[in-house]
Amino acid sequence: MRLRQEIILGVGGLRALEAEDVPPTVCHLNEGHSAFLTLERIASLMERHGLTFAEASEIVAASTVFTTHTPVPAGNEVFAPGLVLRYLRPLCQRLQLSEHDFLGLGRVRPEDGNEPFSTTVLALRLSAFCNGVSRLHGQVARSMWRGLWPETPDNEIPITHITNGVHIASWHSEEVSRLLDRYLGPDWRENPVDQKVWQRVTSIPDTELWRARERLRTSLVGDARQRLREQLQRRGAHAGAGEEVNEILDPDALTICFARRFATYKRAALLFRDRDRLARIVQNPDRPVQFIFAGKAHPKDQPGKELIRAIVKTAELPEFRRHVVFLEDYDIRLARTMVRGAGRLAEHAPAPP
Repeated sequence: MRLRQEIILGVGGLRALEAEDVPPTVCHLNEGHSAFLTLERIASLMERHGLTFAEASEIVAASTVFTTHTPVPAGNEVFAPGLVLRYLRPLCQRLQLSEHDFLGLGRVRPEDGNEPFSTTVLALRLSAFCNGVSRLHGQVARSMWRGLWPETPDNEIPITHITNGVHIASWHSEEVSRLLDRYLGPDWRENPVDQKVWQRVTSIPDTELWRARERLRTSLVGDARQRLREQLQRRGAHAGAGEEVNEILDPDALTICFARRFATYKRAALLFRDRDRLARIVQNPDRPVQFIFAGKAHPKDQPGKELIRAIVKTAELPEFRRHVVFLEDYDIRLARTMVRGAGRLAEHAPAPP
């Protein structure tokens, strides 16, 4: 099913653009999921212009950008060679390639008939511009995929990086935006990359910035408590349980948020590996710390669901129940509240335990 979905995304996506008479001049592959687009483009060029595979693939690579996101093997999909041929043999024939050469496009070692077919490898082979999503990730990606360029020094492997940014207007809360408008003027919105603009941040009084951060964190704690009450109601908890929620989370504590898709390789439960140390951290009255988890697992990802259950169960333990919570029904509104309310400002923060 996964392979069929990716064929629809890559091959079907390109055909949909062509059907709408919107031929792409540059294609950006976000992870390897759409990598079959490159093969469909090559086949189309060969059929329309009488090009060889080598000629068409050179054109396609020159106009294809590939971004890899996941720096662990588990996050880069591979498929059994027989399964790939079962669904893509017609495309292989259109490309005028042998099955061995076709499968080699998705192998680090094309000559190894036992190696599975990797969509990440396919995208790297057929994209002239490849990047990770941070400087460090670029280094890791070059190390991960050095087998594709065995004779090339690591620092010359053609995988660069573009550090992910944020949409500033969405990232900042209204409270902080008003402060920036008052002390920085409109330039921070109109020219956010101008470092001179951001140097004016020091003109914002500490007390005003602190009050804004306090309001945001208080809003996050209030929203979290309301969601916890609704969760308890859905579970049929007794009436007094809702009142107990008022004791959960502290508006003045350092609040660390974890919100993302719950897949095992993202290691959401790593925090609980040393429970005794975590208990000492969250129960420290001088340096209060608390954690808010949110996110969803794929409906068919049983290990991901088990991960959520494990976190919920741990959060219910007496030493954690006021300091660690899991919020259900993660959505964009909750995401904004968590992003804006997470953290805590302190001028002289003591060293962690």
